[in-house]
Amino acid sequence: MSTQGQGSVALNPPGPTYPEGTSVTLTANPAAGWYFDHWEGALTGSTNPATLVMDVDKAVTAVFLQYQYTLTVSVTGQGSVALNPTGPTYPSGTTVTLTANAASGWHFDHWEGALTGSTNPATLVMDANKTVTAVFVQTTSGPIILMTFTGATTVPGVGSVANEDIVAYDVGLNTWSLYFDGSDVGLSSFAIDALARLPSGELLISVDVSGNLAGLTGGPNGTAITSSDIVKFTPTSLGANTAGTWSFYFDGSDVGLTTTSENIDALAVLPNGNLLISTTGSPSVPGLSGLSDADILQFTPTSLGSTTAGTYLMYLDLSTKGIATSADVNAVEIVE
Repeated sequence: MSTQGQGSVALNPPGPTYPEGTSVTLTANPAAGWYFDHWEGALTGSTNPATLVMDVDKAVTAVFLQYQYTLTVSVTGQGSVALNPTGPTYPSGTTVTLTANAASGWHFDHWEGALTGSTNPATLVMDANKTVTAVFVQTTSGPIILMTFTGATTVPGVGSVANEDIVAYDVGLNTWSLYFDGSDVGLSSFAIDALARLPSGELLISVDVSGNLAGLTGGPNGTAITSSDIVKFTPTSLGANTAGTWSFYFDGSDVGLTTTSENIDALAVLPNGNLLISTTGSPSVPGLSGLSDADILQFTPTSLGSTTAGTYLMYLDLSTKGIATSADVNAVEIVE
């Protein structure tokens, strides 16, 4: 009786010498991290336990194989992860060292998934399939300004960006970076013309034309959106490899924004969750009259998503502040 790999075989009766005609039961018992695969010699196949009749001298080999597990690694932000050994598939029990390497202007923050904490390098033992995410955070020395452009624009250190992209300017470091690549997530046929960032890091976006946004969930008309709607992007990664999910956030047609001149082109979120919006033309909304595209409206939602409801208030009438009603507010933010 012999084994290949790590494991043992129990004999019943124990043997190894038997009277002629004895029926012997062989039970293969793999070691931790291994499994019984098959018999060789006087036994074949993979039945376990197995029996044989002793009518001559016989030799049997139990073949054990080691479990193999896969390590899946992803990143949030900009950086990479080195694995030692390289993987991604490892024999059971292998200790893997993961080293997070941040891209320029970013730093490693923490691990998620099968690893937690911020130790770097970090190790884990492969005793199952595992998933690890390395989270990188942009290194800053001052305020970060997010912006979009109306057309293709060359940005220092980034290159040409399109009107569906968002770039970030670090005031302290005087550096530019690509924050959001719209072409990665289905925005190639749109331009971003209103943008707000939530404290969670999610983005609220309104676009310039009607169309279909691939992957959008929760909308009243499938993936269809209009320029009076707001969608929410929940990122899993940003930068040159933008990824995440889209969900429907605000249906303008439910609350009076039904024409192309009521395209939302300025957007902000107050600390209480109320929305500030302005439109390209003169809007007509319930409860207010005589509006122009120079006005900033506050919307207090009672519900959001595919069934949007709430009330409007005049937040800022710029005609009372010396601004002509022919002016068009094209961006808005609250600085406290």
